[in-house]
Amino acid sequence: MEIPIDEPVDLRTDHETGLLRAEVSMFFSDFFGNGRTAELGAKWTRISSIIWILASITGVEESALTIRKVPDLELGNALEAEFAKMFYGIGNSTIPLLESSWWNEEQLVCQDANRRATKFYADHGFSMKEGLEWQADHLSVELAFMAKLLGELPDSNEELKKFFKTHVKNFALLFAQRAMEHPSANLTKPVLEAFVLYIKLEDRLQTSPTPIT
Repeated sequence: MEIPIDEPVDLRTDHETGLLRAEVSMFFSDFFGNGRTAELGAKWTRISSIIWILASITGVEESALTIRKVPDLELGNALEAEFAKMFYGIGNSTIPLLESSWWNEEQLVCQDANRRATKFYADHGFSMKEGLEWQADHLSVELAFMAKLLGELPDSNEELKKFFKTHVKNFALLFAQRAMEHPSANLTKPVLEAFVLYIKLEDRLQTSPTPIT
C-alpha cells in the first residue's frame, strides 16, 4: 500500500522512511534503465515531494526547495534521443552507466565492481527484472537492489550501508555530475539534480538514521 504523503506520517520509524526511500530509489532505477514511460512520468510529482520530505527531516529544507520547482518530466522521443546521445553513444562524451567503467582508465566492464555486486545480489536472493540484460553493476540494477534493502529496513540496515558505501554513493555522484555537465543535457537535468540531492540525503540518513527535528 502506498504511504500517504499529504497527511501526517510517522517518519520516525525506520521501516516507513525506508519504504519512502525505496520508492525514490526505484524511480531512479527505472529512469536510468528501460522505464522512461508515461507511468513513470506520473510519479514525478510524488517522488519530488518525497525527496522534499526526506530533506526536511534531515534538516536541509533550503536545498530541497528547488525540487518543488522542477518542471514536468518530459517523456517521449526528445528525451529518448537525449538519453541515447548521453549514455548510449560511442566516444569520450558518452557517460558510462556501468560502475566498473568509472574505476579504470580504459573504461573496461565486468571488473571488480561487477563481481562484488553479483555476490551481494546472490547473498540476498535478488534477481534483475525479467527482460533486462544489464550488467550487475549497471546503475539501474544497483538502485533496484538498494530499493529492495530499503524496503526491508530496519533488518537490512547494515547491508544497506555497506552496499551504498561500496557501490552507489561515489559512483552515483560522479555519474550525475558528469551527466549534468554534458552539452546535450536538457530534459534530463531536473531528474539528475533531484538524483544528486537524493543520494546526498541517503548518505545523511544512513549516517544519522534518526530524523532531525
